[in-house]
Amino acid sequence: MDEITADFRELAKLYITTTIDFPGLRDITVAQWMLESGYGRSQLARQHFNFAGLKWRPEMKDFASPVEYQAHDGNDKYCKFESLAKFIGGYWRFLERKPYTGWRNHADGDEAFIRFVGPIYTPSHLYAEHVLALLPAAAALLAEAGGDAAVAKPPGTSEPFAKPPIKQFIQSPNYESRNGSQIRRIVLHYTTSRSVMGSIAWFQNPISQLSAHYVIAQNGDIYQTVRDGDAAWHARSANRESIGIEHSAQKGDTLTPQQEASSIALLRWLVSTYKLRWEDVDGHRFTPGNIGKTDCPDHLFGEATEDALRHWVETKAKPA
Repeated sequence: MDEITADFRELAKLYITTTIDFPGLRDITVAQWMLESGYGRSQLARQHFNFAGLKWRPEMKDFASPVEYQAHDGNDKYCKFESLAKFIGGYWRFLERKPYTGWRNHADGDEAFIRFVGPIYTPSHLYAEHVLALLPAAAALLAEAGGDAAVAKPPGTSEPFAKPPIKQFIQSPNYESRNGSQIRRIVLHYTTSRSVMGSIAWFQNPISQLSAHYVIAQNGDIYQTVRDGDAAWHARSANRESIGIEHSAQKGDTLTPQQEASSIALLRWLVSTYKLRWEDVDGHRFTPGNIGKTDCPDHLFGEATEDALRHWVETKAKPA
């Protein structure tokens, strides 16, 4: 792979240690960046760290600035990124825009993802096929960069669990950067309300100063409101090192069967993907910095005790 530039190799090294919501999509997105940037040799890539040919959109202001660029299809404003990290974050932010609504429902495999995203990304004939053809080269680059152990694979490879379907991603404004902190624990919560949309609306309100990465409805539907790579506001001093999972429930409720199944599926994916121990799955009130400050998660797991939660984790969530 001598044709790959040094910057592109550095991008691959950084990518395998960057937290993203769908680690199993690293190979296909690197393949897409290879195609778009000519293995990092395009002017956009060399001068502006724009390896994906992303045109400027106002939603990109937190990651990029606009720059005039003469592309093959004419002059236009494109995204200028100040760093490789900004590009990675900006690429995934670009997909959260309205034209790509629904992409998360096609994130369970390389081909499903690129066949959904591709026609929106560009009208080029056989675009998905061209990207898929570069998958072996992308996987080899990530492996060369040391990514074998860090990259979560789709079902059928080394990773035993896939991310369960996310019904909808509804961005909360209540989040912050992890500032380099690694994900070290998962914190389980209950919302105090059986209305999942009511809880999500509260997380969307800046006044609440609250959010969680995931909210699981009583019927088992999973919603996401903060990206895994960002810190949600759910557990005080533990925010930057944790993933927060809320369960729609009133005080005294236990998990519904549908909720339990979804919670287990999500936990197994998270523990597997972020290389956590099952001892790292905690209840809100038992998390450092939160002891004695809340009753959450109350009776979700039976008795409102840490022993009951640990028993549920060990006997139900943890694979046999």
